[in-house]
Amino acid sequence: MNHVLVRRLAHVGLVVTLSSVLFAACGGESSSTATTVKRVKNSALTTTTLEGEEGTTETTVEGASPTSSEAPAVTEAPSPVANQASLSAGQDGDAFGGAVVVSADGSTLAVGSLKSNSDQGSVTVFGRSGGKWVQQEVLSDANGAAKDWFGYSMAISKDGNTLAIGAVYADVSGKADQGNVLVFGRTDGAWKLQKTLLGEAGAAGDVFGVSVALSADGNTVAVGAAGVDVGNVSDQGSTTVFVRNGAEWSLQQVLTVAGAEAKANFGSSVSLSSDGNTVAIGGPNAGKGSVVVFSRANGTWS
Repeated sequence: MNHVLVRRLAHVGLVVTLSSVLFAACGGESSSTATTVKRVKNSALTTTTLEGEEGTTETTVEGASPTSSEAPAVTEAPSPVANQASLSAGQDGDAFGGAVVVSADGSTLAVGSLKSNSDQGSVTVFGRSGGKWVQQEVLSDANGAAKDWFGYSMAISKDGNTLAIGAVYADVSGKADQGNVLVFGRTDGAWKLQKTLLGEAGAAGDVFGVSVALSADGNTVAVGAAGVDVGNVSDQGSTTVFVRNGAEWSLQQVLTVAGAEAKANFGSSVSLSSDGNTVAIGGPNAGKGSVVVFSRANGTWS
């Protein structure tokens, strides 16, 4: 979750603290003929001295080449790789690029600007033709509001004609940060909203849309809601699967993890197979972290 994203995730326990650990191991046998050697592996570490013949001292840096009259070999840094295009849109502070997704055929690119329009967010769609990228359309939620972060998560179909966009902090019917996902379809180069997806029993703090995944054909979407309470278990998290028939979307099943503890935050990450029949769901705060996999057969997940 690397981009600009810390406001609400502390509520569902998705803030991870990393600590860096330095360590070194040096050693050697004492000898009356050995030279005293000071090994400096890293300037941040202490110097280790190996005792030897009195009055003789030599300092070396581990990993360095032995003393030689020859100049050390010089390795040239790799040359920068020329990019095909450098894309931008909007204004300073919009956080353009806070999320990005590209279709499998490489012809459509969608870029989230999480903080545009007072943090409501927007998504800019580009199409590629003849090696050149051209802006097609800027998508937003006509019913959105400030601080929704529309574009926080995105998924796109293989052909680039279906795009699911999460607004993780959207308030729904007065429920703060419930979240929603908007699905857009493209026909003849024009994008149109197909459906606004909501959690089955949405509540404040669900952050529905914190993650989203689409099948290759765009007919199955999985939406993570890391802050969902399951029964009396707070912030256990869930994932909801929706399916499309024509242009109509319907809820297929809500997936939860039996016996998961509070604040496990399942649904923080989701991934669908290309055929939409396998979904992997991450629960980073379930003990040391956990991923559960569900499969679908005849419309039922297990």
